[in-house]
Amino acid sequence: MPPGTSLSSVCRCTTLYQELTPRKPAEKDPVAEFAAARIPGSRFFDLEGISDRTSPLPHMLPSPAAFAAACDALGLTNSDAVVVYDRSGIFSAPRVWWTFHVMGHSQVAVLDGGW
Repeated sequence: MPPGTSLSSVCRCTTLYQELTPRKPAEKDPVAEFAAARIPGSRFFDLEGISDRTSPLPHMLPSPAAFAAACDALGLTNSDAVVVYDRSGIFSAPRVWWTFHVMGHSQVAVLDGGW
């Protein structure tokens, strides 16, 4: 977060949840798991859903257009401060953090400890 940003202002910012899922049919339903246990007011960011499907490798960076569309659908703008977390503590949230940075969104942080 930018210097001078306090923890209280981060807590009031947009919070995203992301859980990477395999490309094959999943036994788990990350959207249902998110709905069952989440930080109130948080939104589900489906990094797997917007990943580059033309690559043979999993979880590749989305196109800038796909990333922008996902952010638009969540009501995020480039001026929003964003806090990302995942259920595992620090499994997929850093990937979301990195993706936001690659796409030019510098006001993003990972919630220490997850949810």
